[in-house]
Order: sequence, then C-alpha cells, then structure tokens
Amino acid sequence: MFRANDAHLQGSLFSAVDELPPKLRTDLDSSWAGVFYREVFCRLDEGAFADLYAGKGSRPNTPVNVLLGFEIIKAGFGWSDSVTYERFTYDLQVRYAVGYRTFGEGHFRLRTVYNFRKRLREYCERTGRDLLAVAFERITDEQLRALELNTSQVRMDSTQIASNIRDVSRLQFLVEVLIRVRRMLSLADRERYGLLLDRYITKSSTKFVFDVSSAQGRVHIAEIGRIMAKLVDELAQDYGQHETYALLKRVFEEQFIQDDEDGWRPRKHNEFGSPLVCSPDDQEASMRRKRGVVHKGYVVNVTETCAEENPVQLIVKVQTAPNIKTDVGFLKEAVICLKRRLDIDTCYTDGGYNQEALYRMMSPLGIEHLQTGIQGHPSTTRLGLYQYQISKSATGEPLTVICPNGQQTLVQSYRPGRYHAAFEHDQCRGCPYSDCCRSNRNSLHRTVYFTDYDLEIARRRLYIESIKDQASNPRSAVESTVYSVKRPFGNKLPVRGCFRVHSLMIGSACMANVRRIMRAMKQIVGPDGYTPSAARRQTVSFSSFSKLVTYATQLLRPRLGMCPS
Repeated sequence: MFRANDAHLQGSLFSAVDELPPKLRTDLDSSWAGVFYREVFCRLDEGAFADLYAGKGSRPNTPVNVLLGFEIIKAGFGWSDSVTYERFTYDLQVRYAVGYRTFGEGHFRLRTVYNFRKRLREYCERTGRDLLAVAFERITDEQLRALELNTSQVRMDSTQIASNIRDVSRLQFLVEVLIRVRRMLSLADRERYGLLLDRYITKSSTKFVFDVSSAQGRVHIAEIGRIMAKLVDELAQDYGQHETYALLKRVFEEQFIQDDEDGWRPRKHNEFGSPLVCSPDDQEASMRRKRGVVHKGYVVNVTETCAEENPVQLIVKVQTAPNIKTDVGFLKEAVICLKRRLDIDTCYTDGGYNQEALYRMMSPLGIEHLQTGIQGHPSTTRLGLYQYQISKSATGEPLTVICPNGQQTLVQSYRPGRYHAAFEHDQCRGCPYSDCCRSNRNSLHRTVYFTDYDLEIARRRLYIESIKDQASNPRSAVESTVYSVKRPFGNKLPVRGCFRVHSLMIGSACMANVRRIMRAMKQIVGPDGYTPSAARRQTVSFSSFSKLVTYATQLLRPRLGMCPS
C-alpha cells in the first residue's frame, strides 16, 4: 500500500545531529547533504509513484523519496549498491540528505531497492512512462523557478558510454551464444546435439579462442554458422518462445547471410545491418563506428541552460538510447518537451545536430538553432551562399541578393520555399569570382538557386565565422557538463540494459545540479557572513542574486530537521 513520507518535516526532539557542535551542524547543513535535502528530497513528488503499489489495505511501502534519494546518491558518487547501503546505514551525511536525523529509524533491506527498481522498469515497459525521468524534470523545473533562472537558451551534447559488457572478438561472441543455447536445452536435447556442440562448449569461450589463430578463427566462424542454421530450424517448435532461442535466431540472422553457392556464410563488414547485438548479456546495447573508433553500448544526450545572466546553469534533460541513435533523433525527441517546459528560443549544438527535417520542426516553434560546426566542409572551389548578402522582408522572405563582387538582383520565388536570383551576363563579365560562382551558367542568365534550408545553413555558417574570433562560445561548456555526468563511472557503467543505464545517468545529472547549486551559494556568501563578493555582483542579475542570497541564508540557518518553506 502506498503512503507518502512526510515525517521528515517534523523535527525530532533528540537526534544525532543535535549532538554535534554548532559549527559542525552548520557545516552539515551547508554541505551537499543539506542542499540535497532541500533541493531534491523535499521536491520529490511521491504521488507519481503510487501506481507501483497495491491499492488495497496492506503493509505501507518503504518511503519512495528515500529509495529515490538512495538511487540518486549512488549514481552521483559512483558507489556500488553495497557501499551506498553501508553509507545509508552508518553515514550521518547520507542519512541527513534523505531526511533522517537519527540512526535508529528508516532502515530497510537492500532487497527493497532491487524490488523498487524492478517495479520502475516493469512500469516503464508497460506504460512507456519513465517515472524517474519525470521526477528529475519536475525537480529541475522547481529549482529553475526558485532560482529565477533564464531558460530561453539551452545547449546540448551527446557522448558514448558502455554498459557492463565484455569487448570480445566475433568468434568468442558466437561461441558464447552457443554456450547459452546449450543451457537452454533439455537433458535429452543436450545428448542429441552433444556431438554438434561439444567442440565449442566444453570450456569457456575465453579459453576456446585463446589458442585459435586468425585463419582457424575464420574456419570456426563458418562452421558455427552451419551449426546455428541447423539449431534455428530444428529448435523452433520446442523452444520458439524461449528468450535464448530468440537470441540465437537474431544473432544468426545478423552474423550470417545466405549464399547460393555456399549456403550460409559469415557476413562481411560492409554487409552488417543495424542494430547489431554486441553481447548476450545486454541485447539492447548496439555497436557504432565513430571517427574510426568502434563503440559498443549506449549514447547519452545532455541538455542544460546557458543564458549568460544565470548565476548557475542546470541540467534540464537527459536522454539515453542504444548508440545507433543519432544526435538529430535526440533533438527531434526533445525539442517539443523543451519548448513546453522551458519556452526555449535558442538552442546551441555542434555539427552533428543537422538535418532539414529538424529545421522544419524547430522553425515554426520560434527556436533559433545555432551550431558551432556543420557536417561537411564548405567547398573550396565554389562560393557558398553565406558569402552572398541576402536582404529579407519583415516576414523572413528573401528580397534581394548581392554577390561577392557587388552585383545586386531581385529574388524570385518559383515554388513555396524555393527561390532563384538571376544576374545578367553583361554584369558578370570580368568578375574575379567567375570560375567559382555558384550560379547556373546553362541559361540566358547566371542564376543562383536556393531554398529556405539553404538560407538557414548560410545563417549558421555566418554564425560559425562570427565566433571564430571569440575566446569562447556558448556551446563549449556543455562538454564539461557531459564529463561531469559520466565522471562517477568513467566510460563504462557497472550495469546493463538501457533502463538501468538511463537511471544512473539521471541520478548523476541530478547530483551534478546539487553540486552546482551548492558551489553558487558558497561563492555568493562571503567568509564573514552574507556579504557577496564584488565579482559576483557584476555578473548576477538582481533578482537571481537576491534569490540565491536568500537560499544561502537558509543554508547557514540551523533549521535542522525542517524543510524550508
């Protein structure tokens, strides 16, 4: 039975915190634990998780906000489950962060955390609603409103990250699949297929490939293909609904292709499709080659605010998917949500977020997309449209074009969203740009053709040129943000599956926001009390500054055991 946890709002008469000296109590309240308690724990909406529990009268649940706090702290520090549980049991800071002030309350078994994760995953699979992501976005939205941050500008970037899977060769992977198939078989079928499989399953896949040369490996791969073809055909009737059979069939279809001459043969590198199973232990992980490097696992896309007047920037959205998903796909998925939640009008990205369909989607929403790079280098033998001066009407329609040599002509529209500008041949005689002009020379006029999207790309290239002379650009800082989210674990997480990877990334992002808010408050509050430094006065707007001073004052106020109003 679901029951909300609001016991932390009522302070205890006696607590472990009261035994600390006043200075240590103040330090505890202003540490990450106190900021986490106020900025995350007190903002968690437990009611959204009521569907995870029985509606009839039964034993009350372990507090949802405590379990969520456990997950966020674990991800934020990169701890294992056992270490986090030990810290929760004996560490006053961790207990303070989740609303407990004594060591004798709120205990539960670690199995409770596992069951809670299972409920979250099953609910997400059943309804398509990720409650952890919803909770993170609600918390962040409240933080943005409380700090009065400008959310009109955001920046985003993606990064590759691996789950807890081994990086093995193709042969070892196929042998490992055969070992899993053997475990699936009944005793009678193990005897039936013993001669067929024993060569590959009598020892571990690692030991099998240890003494195999490259030439022998190719022979073994072809032989395994013939074995898998036989197993897929003969096991379908008895094991067709088994998850291991589904793995066998998928791997066989991905790794082998039918040849009229040789039957089934291994696929060549240019014949592989997408996605591709990388490990039998994590079938959601995919493989992708990026800049000549092969990545196996997932890709995480992080979005944060970036308005210059903000005293602190917060991560507002985290997306996770198998790494075959493109940056364009992430932005398409996020743009409607970001417009509704934050009313953004500017989005900074790198060159990977570039597609005409994306422009068609963002333009009607009034979102300006600024890139620090565009896929594909501009031609060195032909003028780019960004080198022409194009005037526009109040509604954004192009009116005139001035070429790099100073010739001007009117723009004509011959189809919605498509335009041409015709220059007289006489005007172009002797032009120094004649050999590299982008105009079409197969007509009576030298005509330049372009579309709305061509104009958009020209605008972005002009922006890229304008920021080359600047010391920094608004997008670059998001790369350190991505690093801060991955930092507790590095490039490889200790979990498998897209849901668990996504959960850890959300928890780490939430903790990164806590650290940012804590640092901002420490910078504003001077060493002698509440006097801000002169440097911060120059960069923080009055409303945001006054709000942060109020928050910092609350941090230093000994309101132990109480949630700030």
